[in-house]
Amino acid sequence: MNPMVYVTVVIFLLILMAVSYGMGRKIYAAYKVNELSYKEKRNRINKVAGTLGFALNERDDYFYSIHDAWQKGMGYCTLYDKMAPALRMLIDCEPVYFEYADKIYLVETWKGQYGIATGAEVGIYEASKREVADAGGVEKTLFYAVDEKTGFYIYFDLYRKGKPFIKRLEKHWWLTAFKVGMCSKSRELQMHVEILFPNQLMSNAYYHALLETGYSKDSLTYYQNVVAYDFDVPKTEQFKIWRIRKWWVSYRNLANAKRYLKYTKEYNNETDRLTYLSYRYPILFMMILKTAKNITKLRYGDLA
Repeated sequence: MNPMVYVTVVIFLLILMAVSYGMGRKIYAAYKVNELSYKEKRNRINKVAGTLGFALNERDDYFYSIHDAWQKGMGYCTLYDKMAPALRMLIDCEPVYFEYADKIYLVETWKGQYGIATGAEVGIYEASKREVADAGGVEKTLFYAVDEKTGFYIYFDLYRKGKPFIKRLEKHWWLTAFKVGMCSKSRELQMHVEILFPNQLMSNAYYHALLETGYSKDSLTYYQNVVAYDFDVPKTEQFKIWRIRKWWVSYRNLANAKRYLKYTKEYNNETDRLTYLSYRYPILFMMILKTAKNITKLRYGDLA
């Protein structure tokens, strides 16, 4: 046989095998979406996400941090916020420290782009005064999650471009919501946050800490043990990011989000989209889960 003919036939067969394999995966993925029950699909996704401390809210199609996430036993430090761009996250941070009962508390609010997800967080942490002194200040201190039994109910309403986007209310130490396939600039997001503290002394300490941070009395609501505020433009200084680096992270996030939506365009909810993706494009599926892993790394450092 002529060598050129042989090479042509081999190339043709390889292309045919690749196309057949791709079509086979597409058909199989679509079959699994239709064949599995909604509960089976949801449980399959949450089984994987749960190992990272997250779960999928099937009603409103967003991921959130679960109560008994293993991350709760890890520490949190301000330095982790500086790592955000390296993990493809462009977010606004608002750390507020206050003193109460021989401890230093940190209530931090975040909003912005987390990989290919738009999201927001409110976390409440604590450290002893001794730990803060030994570390050399609050920004160098490793804080730990508060005990939920103390009683912190957190509510936030996340707005995107002035329109309601995600609403959450729960007794938690780290209240979060992340919408996959949505890209947003942090300035396009606003949060209304309300926190119920266990007593008036603690809520009063936090209220005055917000005033010292730069919030005006008119912008805050303080009633009984609840403190409410709106998080739009941060009052605290943000970590500097080179413009070209910020552009590159945004570009990569937008490109990956478009890929996700393109490959799953036949489905209208995250449960079906992620199920389809896990069978047809497992690498892209793992990339989405990597976003959750990166959030863990960001909040809890290299230990995660």
